[in-house]
Amino acid sequence: MIGDSIKTVLESYGPLVVDKMKEELAKNGSIASSKLYNSLKWEVKQDVDKWILSFKSEDYAKFVEVGRRAGAKKVPISKLREWVKYKGIPENKVWGIQTNIFKFGIKPKPFIKPAFDQYKDDIIRAILKDIKSETLDKIKREIIFTLKKK
Repeated sequence: MIGDSIKTVLESYGPLVVDKMKEELAKNGSIASSKLYNSLKWEVKQDVDKWILSFKSEDYAKFVEVGRRAGAKKVPISKLREWVKYKGIPENKVWGIQTNIFKFGIKPKPFIKPAFDQYKDDIIRAILKDIKSETLDKIKREIIFTLKKK
């Protein structure tokens, strides 16, 4: 069935996209505690009329991906305390870092979009190839059945 082929394709690309995300995080210098890195997971789910390849991660992944604009809500001190601990920065710098982020924001360090962009065309091609193959097989079976029936 076509749905099974789509599921199989998505399941084969899920781990590749996650590995690429991890590679991008390392390349961006975005690994402090490895918490985000280790949280990256994928799953394939079926909705009513579609298959979904989804990715899960720590909630702060969005701030790494798209950054944080200046003047936005302040970064929670508790999260900054964890971060400075992993970075080896003295804890008394936390308030200054929070103020600096509030004033100037954080530049984006995309890791999700580059990973997905690397594989999206391959995913589409693989799905189309399977759909084409299954559709041709179905047409052949119908032609044979129709020919035998008469």
